[in-house]
Amino acid sequence: RKQKRRRTAMKQRRPDYATMAQVMAGLSQRDHQLIRRLRQRRYLRTDQVHRLLFAPTMTMRRCAGHLYDLACKGVIASVQVWDGENGKSKKWAYWHLALLGWLIATGEMPDQVRLAHSSRYARHYGAVAEVWLRLLAEERQFQWIDDQKYQTSTGMLQPDGVTVHEGFYAAIEVDLGSERGKNLAEKLDKYADLYGNPAEVGQDSAPALLLVSGDEARAT
Repeated sequence: RKQKRRRTAMKQRRPDYATMAQVMAGLSQRDHQLIRRLRQRRYLRTDQVHRLLFAPTMTMRRCAGHLYDLACKGVIASVQVWDGENGKSKKWAYWHLALLGWLIATGEMPDQVRLAHSSRYARHYGAVAEVWLRLLAEERQFQWIDDQKYQTSTGMLQPDGVTVHEGFYAAIEVDLGSERGKNLAEKLDKYADLYGNPAEVGQDSAPALLLVSGDEARAT
């Protein structure tokens, strides 16, 4: 029997302008950078936020405390996810924009899809963000495209991200083992179709495929 995926959705009313003005007055430039990054990446783990914006001037512990303070103000919120490597599991906080954060970022009320969250989505978006962060650490000039779509003969294909560096395109696909093997195979078939029809990409050739997987068996 299939288990329904649990999601949490925040059903909140729009904060009054006085509350918004008070919160915004207390936000630092780094807080605004965090809001922009969360809008772009959707989810970031505590350690990812620390590496991206707070290290080395702030410890991880202080960073976590600061994020908690922002959550208390209604700017961000978190999904708690058990995750780990080498057989060791740890509970991570994956941060995302709360209602007030979306209002600050866009000036508009978000739809309920934007306010619905699940541990599965958090892990996936966090893994994609890790690829993005490691590319940033290379200190090379690259462009990251989030919503690139390609039309193939078997349907639409949307990678988790596309990177562009010196004219070289690479499609990023992150596999955490939660996607059925059949679905993954169908997605790879679409890439194969894309390689056979590079004109659909609007480039001289289709993008290279970088498949990131935490499962050695699935990766091979």
